[in-house]
Amino acid sequence: MPRNSLTVLYILFLSSCGTTYYYYPPPVNNTCYNQKGEFLAGFQAGNTGTFIKTGYSMGDQVALSVNFFNGRGPYYRSSEQEFAFIFTHPDSNDARFNVMAGYGVGENYEHKNKSVIKDFRGRISRPFIQFTFGTAKRYPVMGAKTYGDIALTFRANYLFYNGYQASTQNGMSFEKQFKTGNFYYEPYIAFLFGGGRIKGEWGFGFPFKRKYEYGKDLTVYPFETNVGVVILLGRKYVRKLEYYFKEGS
Repeated sequence: MPRNSLTVLYILFLSSCGTTYYYYPPPVNNTCYNQKGEFLAGFQAGNTGTFIKTGYSMGDQVALSVNFFNGRGPYYRSSEQEFAFIFTHPDSNDARFNVMAGYGVGENYEHKNKSVIKDFRGRISRPFIQFTFGTAKRYPVMGAKTYGDIALTFRANYLFYNGYQASTQNGMSFEKQFKTGNFYYEPYIAFLFGGGRIKGEWGFGFPFKRKYEYGKDLTVYPFETNVGVVILLGRKYVRKLEYYFKEGS
């Protein structure tokens, strides 16, 4: 997305804020696992920052995920870590239904000028649960060694925020403490395409709060898109005809 377009989107976002403090959500790690022993590591960059995701499938139906996010806006910075468990139900062939339960922690701030006091700053705590329907294919979808997957996710988060906001009184600047909490939700879709071990990834999501909550508590940035690369180790690939023969036997 061109830089000018991002600036316009940022200005529109701030003009719609009912509060002067806001939050950039991290991308969603929704890659599906096929079998025990698969390891995932990926890097993504997008309009809200950079994201490192990792995961390991400890069993055919249980996996662990650890992710790191650095948010960046024109005056905004954040750092956040996520820890989560994934529970997988295999559907037909290589389709998967996943439930992920996790917790995110971090901090953020906005600093528009060179004064000592930031416009706002605070600590983030974020329990979440997400539901994903996707694929974890073991056979090529195009050519002999080209593989692809798709994952559709709906995530529900509760955002605890312990913050400080810049204020002035009698010409003196000081920080005013506040605490807030609110739900936000995000539909997210991701595409993986490439070789067996190294794939490109594109994902995008639309975080939102319920209508009656707009203008209250922490404002959530409403759109994110990311591109990156994923390394996937431990998946045992088969030829397409061989795969269907085994599934039918």
